[in-house]
Amino acid sequence: MTPENYNTVCTYLMVDSIEKQIEFLQTVFGAVIKENLKNAEGVTMHGEVKIGDTVIMMGRGSAGFPSQPSMNYVFVNDADLIYNKVMELGSTSVSEPTGQFYGIGDGGFKDLHGNTRFITQHLKDVSVEEMEKGFADKKINHKQYKMNRGTNKPWRKPQTVLLRTNSRTADTIGLAIGWQTQEQPAANQYQQ
Repeated sequence: MTPENYNTVCTYLMVDSIEKQIEFLQTVFGAVIKENLKNAEGVTMHGEVKIGDTVIMMGRGSAGFPSQPSMNYVFVNDADLIYNKVMELGSTSVSEPTGQFYGIGDGGFKDLHGNTRFITQHLKDVSVEEMEKGFADKKINHKQYKMNRGTNKPWRKPQTVLLRTNSRTADTIGLAIGWQTQEQPAANQYQQ
């Protein structure tokens, strides 16, 4: 049985510094500390934060359980705002926020521990049929994707973006793997 205030599946990060990871998540996503368990020397060994409706657990890497990067998909109300904030904090860009044919605007970055996060903003509801058509129309060339990933070399034009929301906090977080196959847009593309 899942304990109250937890999801059935929880993200668990193994990082070198739980303290720095918690600080980053608080600064960027407004995370609230749920647990911060320290050993006799005062070093945090297990931490938990809550972002929106999701608990993220984390442990300090060790020889038996080394630190390792993860990938998360985070729903936010303003992808541009979050992206700009993480760039100011020294994160590495994976892709700038771009409107996608499946109704979201997303962009990605790597944090100080090498974790990849794709931040996504809901733009419009899209039917399953529209998404399937969009994927069929894309005709993704995986070899070309690997060559262009992380560069500003376009090989597909970005979709038109129709909506911007104003809240500055994350709504929820979930696991996913994202693909970025579109031209890098100008900053603040969601503004109308």
